[in-house]
Amino acid sequence: MLNQEQLDLLWVIEVACQRCIRAAKYFDVASGIQNNTWAFTQNCYGGICVIHWCQIFGSRSEPTHYSHLFEKGMLAQMTKDNVSHRLLSALGMNDDQYRIFWQGVKDARDRYLVHHEFLAPDTPRFPDTDQLVSTCLVMRTVVGEIVQSEPGENVKRHEDIRHFVSHYSNERLLSKIKNDSEVLQKALSGRK
Repeated sequence: MLNQEQLDLLWVIEVACQRCIRAAKYFDVASGIQNNTWAFTQNCYGGICVIHWCQIFGSRSEPTHYSHLFEKGMLAQMTKDNVSHRLLSALGMNDDQYRIFWQGVKDARDRYLVHHEFLAPDTPRFPDTDQLVSTCLVMRTVVGEIVQSEPGENVKRHEDIRHFVSHYSNERLLSKIKNDSEVLQKALSGRK
């Protein structure tokens, strides 16, 4: 049974995934615009995308890291290792490749977005937002499977989360973001 802390963590992971995906998609829309306002906006989208991704997948010491879901054991017939393998599969990476990718995202957050180590001899590279989106889509599926399979001690909270994640499937979320991106695209081109 999902306790209150697990329900809250599932919700925080869901929201962070959605925000990461949305920011990545808006980042793509704003990329390449030769205007300081939109270039700044694009950088903001990219930065918040990385920050939300790291909330879920960054350091295990983060209170919102997905591994905390499995501290009391399996959920929905899944372990942390099962989820890790699903993430690797979605990215087409092995453990070593993922470690390099993960370190790159963390370096971008830690060394540039949060602490700006401008005197460091090497500048972190900005991560591939498509990969960030892929991991978040997998995690949203995992969250959905957990809330569909496991009962919750707080029935109302559990039902609210279950209803939300079942209503906003990955396909529906991506469709909504695509529609919203068209509004951003019009704004970027100066149309109303």
